[in-house]
Amino acid sequence: MPILSASFFFVSAYLYLMIAGENAPVWVYLIVLMMLVYGAWSTLRKVKSKVKEKNIT
Repeated sequence: MPILSASFFFVSAYLYLMIAGENAPVWVYLIVLMMLVYGAWSTLRKVKSKVKEKNIT
């Protein structure tokens, strides 16, 4: 549960920008989306490697 709350608070500033960001250029939204997608992909990759490591031993 602490991981979920930590990730929510990390992403909350970007979510606020996406929801309330008036007059923000399109490239800002694209960068935020790329950061979020990369963070999710990286986390998923790490979790999969840890699970594979635990299953081997």
